[in-house]
Amino acid sequence: MVPVQRTVDPDVPVEKLWEAFRHANLWPRWNRCFFWAKNKDLILGRKLIWCFQPIKWHYLYKLPGLGEVPLEVREGRMIAPG
Repeated sequence: MVPVQRTVDPDVPVEKLWEAFRHANLWPRWNRCFFWAKNKDLILGRKLIWCFQPIKWHYLYKLPGLGEVPLEVREGRMIAPG
């Protein structure tokens, strides 16, 4: 399975954007596809645990997810496979 990749150029200061992104437990506040995320910080090699919302509101499920923080973390810049 090929990883999902996407780029955007938001009109937000990098520091503010990174602060929102690096705290996975806050992802549900700005990304509606997440119902819940456990990890407070993105730390290299740690497991990410989260739960997705259903694709449509009337579907009665939540989809758990488990991943690992990729091999490269550049503070304020990116996380990516090494």
